[in-house]
Amino acid sequence: MRRPESLAPSLRRNASWMIVARIAYHGCQFATLALIAALGSPEQVGAFVLGLSASAPVFILSSLQLSVAQCTDRSNRFSMSDYVAVRAIATASAFALTLILGAWWSDDPATRMVIACVALSKSVESFSDILCGRLQKHELMHLVARSMILRGIASAIGVATVFPLTRSVAAAVIAYAIAWLAVVVMHDLPAALRALQTEFSS
Repeated sequence: MRRPESLAPSLRRNASWMIVARIAYHGCQFATLALIAALGSPEQVGAFVLGLSASAPVFILSSLQLSVAQCTDRSNRFSMSDYVAVRAIATASAFALTLILGAWWSDDPATRMVIACVALSKSVESFSDILCGRLQKHELMHLVARSMILRGIASAIGVATVFPLTRSVAAAVIAYAIAWLAVVVMHDLPAALRALQTEFSS
């Protein structure tokens, strides 16, 4: 499988894009937590952190390293729809398990709601990950990086806009989950489909 040389960025450029993207993404995540800590109560901060703590390991395990498998599947043994289907099943299972953990760890309905909302945002992110895996297969790391940057900015803007108005962590998380979904639909999916077209045309 070959791609036009004009679509193949250099290793240095790819690495630079990913370094910038990770700094931007994690910087925005820190800003999100800092904003909730500054404007919210300790209980709200605790609920948000608990949501992250409950969902992160579950969704990491449920990822099944499908993005890595997709990148290394040079013979195209499995189609993109196969990877998406497996990711959908795994993500649904991870979402359900996170809800169970939330109900087990906390009796507070507000905290459970925050955990559910964080799990929802992680579900959206998991589909971004599998689509970006297709881009990574084609070494289009600048598009993967752009997706990360957009999601980081979306989370920060979502919390900065909604949380001061509602004082609700759940509402703020829902806001950035919706923004992440917009990134998936408007950026990740079209880019992945374009990358897929190059496989059929090569």
